[in-house]
Amino acid sequence: SLPYLKNRSTSKLHRQAIINFKKNYTKYCLNKSAFIFPWSPILYDLIGAKNPTRFDLPYHDWITVKDADELINKLKNNPPCFLIVEKVTFNENGRWSPFPAKGMRKVEEFIKKDFVRKYKFETSIQTYKKIHYIFIRNDSNETNF
Repeated sequence: SLPYLKNRSTSKLHRQAIINFKKNYTKYCLNKSAFIFPWSPILYDLIGAKNPTRFDLPYHDWITVKDADELINKLKNNPPCFLIVEKVTFNENGRWSPFPAKGMRKVEEFIKKDFVRKYKFETSIQTYKKIHYIFIRNDSNETNF
């Protein structure tokens, strides 16, 4: 059903995760924006979603603090319907990085302290050793996460 996955050597677990991401996006937010933190930019294409920011791989030191401020402002002003966040984002130290990753840390703090409160937790999906949470924008400001 996903042309990108045909004739690809993708693990069964990874393939199923992508299919589950797409099913959830289609069910709750079809033709609306999504934000994925921090994961591969191709996932936007695979699920058919548009990113409301220009940042599709906010990872380690690949974004500056200035970039993080821009990303955060875009998310505040145009919150996506669909949010995929790696579980490690919610840990005390966030995702491990060999770099200071100040931009990434700022985005992590924003997501876990403020932003995710406007979303409803839908489900979790596992790929290898990583767990990703799916959130759907909740305009009633109720959360169950």
